[in-house]
Amino acid sequence: MTIPTLEPTSRTLVRPRAGILAREIGGEMVLLDVEEATYYGLNEVGTRVWSLFVEGATLSEIEERLLVEFEVSREILEADLGGLLRDLAEHGLIDVILPHSSAG
Repeated sequence: MTIPTLEPTSRTLVRPRAGILAREIGGEMVLLDVEEATYYGLNEVGTRVWSLFVEGATLSEIEERLLVEFEVSREILEADLGGLLRDLAEHGLIDVILPHSSAG
């Protein structure tokens, strides 16, 4: 699975895929895909991102919260967040929901 070819926008939503079990252990998140019998680990920042996915935050909201919570530049955060999204999508752990166009 890959992130759709359309570019995610600030209003894009990312949700854990149904059937993915998540457990926080020692400040890090362990994800288990029961169907594929694989697991995936997230560091502290990835764990925070995952919790924001669960809360229903948009990518823009996630970015703004992380800029406040962690000492990082916007450019580095955007690159790292994009990499995390691609990796999670490639492993089939998330669903990416692109907002509908309001063009009329």
